[in-house]
Amino acid sequence: MRDPLLLKVKFIQIIVTALAIGMVNFQTQITGPTIMNLEGILYNTIRDMNFIFLFPSIN
Repeated sequence: MRDPLLLKVKFIQIIVTALAIGMVNFQTQITGPTIMNLEGILYNTIRDMNFIFLFPSIN
């Protein structure tokens, strides 16, 4: 079973990262290039968040 403290720390890390990205992109004007930019940011964020949970199983 996973360490409960480690799981809580990872969830806090996800929330802090999501808040930071949300504050940076808050009230961004909606145009074609900004939509593509936001989609790229969201893709990279989701990819990085998945790796956070995969690294303990790799090591």
